[in-house]
Amino acid sequence: MDPLLEFSELIIKIGVLFANCDGNYDSHEDDFIKSFSQKLIENQIINNDIEKRLEVVATEEHSVDEIIASTRTFLSQFNEIEEVRIKNTIKEFIEKLIAADSVYAPEEIDLYNRWIKEFHSND
Repeated sequence: MDPLLEFSELIIKIGVLFANCDGNYDSHEDDFIKSFSQKLIENQIINNDIEKRLEVVATEEHSVDEIIASTRTFLSQFNEIEEVRIKNTIKEFIEKLIAADSVYAPEEIDLYNRWIKEFHSND
């Protein structure tokens, strides 16, 4: 799979996971995820066909462990410098998504802390 497409799918899965983790998929979180997809199209990173695939991905349910494993697999394709940049981009995306609805639910914070432990413990 093309790395940009793979990253796009992964980030949408991460977004949906975090948006749903508190049991309240807020419209601000949904708008943030859709805005991300729109920026990918505007920057010609993805096309309308891929956007439709991402819309499907956004409706699927994935476990935390599955997404962590997928992220590890994705990151394994890159050298250490690229990996750090990608992890920081994902971290920033998560932080902005959590802040999108101005509610910092305990479930979001717990999941964020787990994410940091999994991917940023050596930073």
